[in-house]
Amino acid sequence: MNIQKFLLASILSCIAIFQFHNARLFNPLYGLDAQGHIEYLEYLKTNKHLPLPHEGWELYQTPLYYLDTLPAYLYGGVKAVQLQNVVYYLAYLILIGYLVSKIFPKEKSARLVATLTLAALPVANYLVPMISNESLNVYLISLSLLIFMIKPYQLATVLLIVLAFYNKYTALTLGPAYLVSLVLNKAKNWSKILLYGFIFLLLTLPIFWRNYSHYQRLLPIASEFFPYQTPKKVHDLKFFTNMQWVSQVDLFRAHTYSFIGGTWNTFWHDGYQLTVPVVETHKKALGLWILGFPLFILSVVGWIKLRKSDPHVFAIGMTYLVTALGAYIYYNLRLPYDSEVKAFFMSGLPIIYTLGMTACYHYVPKTRKIMVILLLLEFSLMISYFWIQPWWHIAK
Repeated sequence: MNIQKFLLASILSCIAIFQFHNARLFNPLYGLDAQGHIEYLEYLKTNKHLPLPHEGWELYQTPLYYLDTLPAYLYGGVKAVQLQNVVYYLAYLILIGYLVSKIFPKEKSARLVATLTLAALPVANYLVPMISNESLNVYLISLSLLIFMIKPYQLATVLLIVLAFYNKYTALTLGPAYLVSLVLNKAKNWSKILLYGFIFLLLTLPIFWRNYSHYQRLLPIASEFFPYQTPKKVHDLKFFTNMQWVSQVDLFRAHTYSFIGGTWNTFWHDGYQLTVPVVETHKKALGLWILGFPLFILSVVGWIKLRKSDPHVFAIGMTYLVTALGAYIYYNLRLPYDSEVKAFFMSGLPIIYTLGMTACYHYVPKTRKIMVILLLLEFSLMISYFWIQPWWHIAK
């Protein structure tokens, strides 16, 4: 076994121990609307059919995650679902590392760098033990984007998009990126392309038809049936440009007054308080917050290099990013609540970030040592900080 395989196996082993430990201790009632997701599973168990959106807060969701986890729920309850989540996360890390290595075939360390980048990302880790379809949304969108970049117009690609849609409506943000991938690959077999489009519409028709027949809308959302009780925020220009969260080192409240700060700190507001005690001056939290800035810059450098070195990957990645960010901004304007509420539109961001980091490592050798040091430091801090203690959220 060479050193890279050893390091890769070590990273995956550490993540496996970390995640199985947390899944065992994490209280499933904590999480992003965890009770609503559990109610969806209980609804399926009791009624033996899919719910309608107006019947409960999370029941508007498309059913893939719930149908997939239902056997585990029936067999071992929410704890079995949490353990299944861990298995999926490990499979995700392995698949992402493999696919990224196909995009950078000349970079021997591509798989290792991509795996370490994702494994060290706090937002990708704290979601895993939660009962929620958010993690599966990240996995399916990330895998779809990578497949677009490698083999864009295969039937498997279309089926993957369908699966992503059946997990969460936000998979529709993949549409423009898929079209760009077809154009870049100079697809001339339009009959096949039209056939794939027909297959997508045919397979997703049951969801659209159900929604329209009941609500005269193709995509109803929870807030239409169960309005938020919190007061609305005024999202003016200042909201979208406010940078006070940096000078104030605001890890918790930026989502109430800043679009950028709320997006950046989403995982502190939604995840940090769900896994460990809230200690605003915690040194590890501050360390992770600070590390995010230089790592973000390295990822941006990587995408700048990709613009010339691999315009195919650059165009697909940036098309998705612009589409997802546009949907995110539109949702903030349409439903002006705390900005982090809409962050699920950015589910593909981890893979965009990971591709940028891998590209920077590959095309800018001078950054390699500092990148590895920063990632290992982030990895160590993340594990030690989000290691759930027995005296905190113990599942009852």
